Amino acid sequence: MYCKSVNIILFAFLIVINLSFNSSKRGYQPYTLIAKEGKYACDGMRQYLYVPVLLINNTNDTLKYIAWTCPLNKEYTVQCDVLTRDYNIVCDATFPTQLTIPPHQSKETEMKLIFKNSFRGGAVEYKMVFDLYNEPLKYMYWFMNKSPVKPHPKILQSNVIQMLIVSR
Repeated sequence: MYCKSVNIILFAFLIVINLSFNSSKRGYQPYTLIAKEGKYACDGMRQYLYVPVLLINNTNDTLKYIAWTCPLNKEYTVQCDVLTRDYNIVCDATFPTQLTIPPHQSKETEMKLIFKNSFRGGAVEYKMVFDLYNEPLKYMYWFMNKSPVKPHPKILQSNVIQMLIVSR
């Protein structure tokens, strides 16, 4: 009788441990993208929003990923009806480069977004999206035409930001 009750208690203990371990793993994300509220600017002709975006490495390993030299931060996009990326940048050449983020650290990038001409002010809701190519060797191999298969990125989506913009 004693062995049977110990086995039942041990079995129940293992179930509790397993459930708590699995539930803690469910919320874990190896990489996180956080968008912050942007700063509005207007040059008389166009309206801009400068948005700080934070890419966080939550792992115990260094994150190695591909970024483009020109247009700078090509791997970022914005999901919004009235905003788009400002790609109006003069470039001599574009090529992928490898960047790194140490374990449990982050990299902040300021994104220059441009309002569409139809925007006259009001509520704006946006989120940033990042195409994470975290297998640099596979990507570079494809880029140099050594592989016919382009690697697929991990898509990271940021939190949603809501702002009220009073157009000038």
